[in-house]
Amino acid sequence: MRFYLYAAAVLMIAAGVFAIQNSEAVIDVKFIQWTFTGPAISVLAVTFASGFFAGMFFFVPSWFKKASQARSSGKRVQQLESELEKVPRYATAEQPEEASMGPGADN
Repeated sequence: MRFYLYAAAVLMIAAGVFAIQNSEAVIDVKFIQWTFTGPAISVLAVTFASGFFAGMFFFVPSWFKKASQARSSGKRVQQLESELEKVPRYATAEQPEEASMGPGADN
Protein backbone atom coordinates (compact mmCIF):
# COMPACT_ATOMS: atom_id res chain seq x y z
CA MET A 1 0.00 0.00 0.00
CA ARG A 2 2.85 2.36 0.78
CA PHE A 3 4.33 1.77 -2.66
CA TYR A 4 1.16 3.10 -4.29
CA LEU A 5 1.19 6.16 -2.06
CA TYR A 6 4.82 6.89 -2.93
CA ALA A 7 4.16 6.34 -6.63
CA ALA A 8 1.15 8.68 -6.50
CA ALA A 9 3.21 11.31 -4.68
CA VAL A 10 5.98 11.11 -7.29
CA LEU A 11 3.46 11.43 -10.12
CA MET A 12 1.78 14.42 -8.49
CA ILE A 13 5.12 16.16 -7.95
CA ALA A 14 6.11 15.49 -11.57
CA ALA A 15 2.78 16.87 -12.80
CA GLY A 16 3.21 19.94 -10.60
CA VAL A 17 6.72 20.59 -11.90
CA PHE A 18 5.47 20.17 -15.47
CA ALA A 19 2.61 22.59 -14.86
CA ILE A 20 4.86 25.23 -13.27
CA GLN A 21 7.45 25.02 -16.04
CA ASN A 22 4.81 25.20 -18.78
CA SER A 23 2.42 27.71 -17.22
CA GLU A 24 2.86 30.22 -20.04
CA ALA A 25 2.65 27.72 -22.88
CA VAL A 26 -0.58 27.70 -24.87
CA ILE A 27 -1.71 24.37 -26.31
CA ASP A 28 -4.19 23.69 -29.10
CA VAL A 29 -6.17 20.49 -28.64
CA LYS A 30 -8.13 19.21 -31.63
CA PHE A 31 -10.95 16.71 -31.21
CA ILE A 32 -13.05 15.75 -34.23
CA GLN A 33 -14.29 19.21 -35.38
CA TRP A 34 -13.60 21.16 -32.21
CA THR A 35 -10.43 22.98 -31.35
CA PHE A 36 -9.61 23.97 -27.79
CA THR A 37 -6.91 26.46 -26.93
CA GLY A 38 -5.67 26.95 -23.41
CA PRO A 39 -2.72 26.94 -21.08
CA ALA A 40 -0.87 23.67 -20.56
CA ILE A 41 -1.91 23.50 -16.91
CA SER A 42 -5.60 23.63 -17.86
CA VAL A 43 -5.20 20.89 -20.45
CA LEU A 44 -3.25 18.79 -17.96
CA ALA A 45 -5.91 19.26 -15.25
CA VAL A 46 -8.77 18.38 -17.59
CA THR A 47 -7.05 15.26 -18.93
CA PHE A 48 -6.11 14.13 -15.42
CA ALA A 49 -9.66 14.62 -14.13
CA SER A 50 -11.24 12.85 -17.10
CA GLY A 51 -8.84 9.92 -16.72
CA PHE A 52 -9.54 9.74 -13.00
CA PHE A 53 -13.30 9.62 -13.47
CA ALA A 54 -13.04 7.16 -16.35
CA GLY A 55 -10.99 4.87 -14.10
CA MET A 56 -13.53 5.21 -11.31
CA PHE A 57 -16.25 3.76 -13.54
CA PHE A 58 -14.33 0.48 -13.68
CA PHE A 59 -14.38 0.15 -9.89
CA VAL A 60 -17.96 1.23 -9.16
CA PRO A 61 -19.57 -2.19 -9.90
CA SER A 62 -17.15 -3.99 -7.58
CA TRP A 63 -17.80 -1.41 -4.84
CA PHE A 64 -21.55 -2.04 -5.08
CA LYS A 65 -20.97 -5.80 -5.04
CA LYS A 66 -18.76 -5.60 -1.95
CA ALA A 67 -21.24 -3.31 -0.18
CA SER A 68 -24.06 -5.74 -0.94
CA GLN A 69 -22.01 -8.66 0.37
CA ALA A 70 -21.17 -6.71 3.53
CA ARG A 71 -24.86 -5.95 4.17
CA SER A 72 -25.89 -9.56 3.66
CA SER A 73 -23.05 -10.75 5.88
CA GLY A 74 -24.10 -8.32 8.60
CA LYS A 75 -27.69 -9.58 8.42
CA ARG A 76 -26.45 -13.18 8.61
CA VAL A 77 -24.33 -12.37 11.67
CA GLN A 78 -27.35 -10.80 13.41
CA GLN A 79 -29.45 -13.84 12.54
CA LEU A 80 -26.85 -16.24 13.92
CA GLU A 81 -26.43 -14.17 17.08
CA SER A 82 -30.18 -14.23 17.70
CA GLU A 83 -30.20 -18.00 17.18
CA LEU A 84 -27.27 -18.34 19.58
CA GLU A 85 -29.20 -16.50 22.29
CA LYS A 86 -31.97 -19.08 22.02
CA VAL A 87 -29.60 -22.01 22.57
CA PRO A 88 -29.52 -23.09 26.24
CA ARG A 89 -26.13 -22.76 27.86
CA TYR A 90 -24.83 -25.55 30.06
CA ALA A 91 -21.89 -25.26 32.37
CA THR A 92 -19.47 -28.11 31.67
CA ALA A 93 -18.52 -28.55 35.33
CA GLU A 94 -22.15 -28.94 36.48
CA GLN A 95 -23.14 -31.84 34.21
CA PRO A 96 -24.65 -34.81 36.01
CA GLU A 97 -22.57 -37.97 36.11
CA GLU A 98 -25.15 -40.07 34.21
CA ALA A 99 -24.93 -37.70 31.26
CA SER A 100 -21.15 -38.03 31.09
CA MET A 101 -21.30 -41.82 31.07
CA GLY A 102 -21.92 -43.21 27.63
CA PRO A 103 -22.76 -46.76 26.59
CA GLY A 104 -20.10 -49.21 27.57
CA ALA A 105 -18.80 -47.05 30.41
CA ASP A 106 -17.54 -48.94 33.43
CA ASN A 107 -19.43 -48.36 36.70
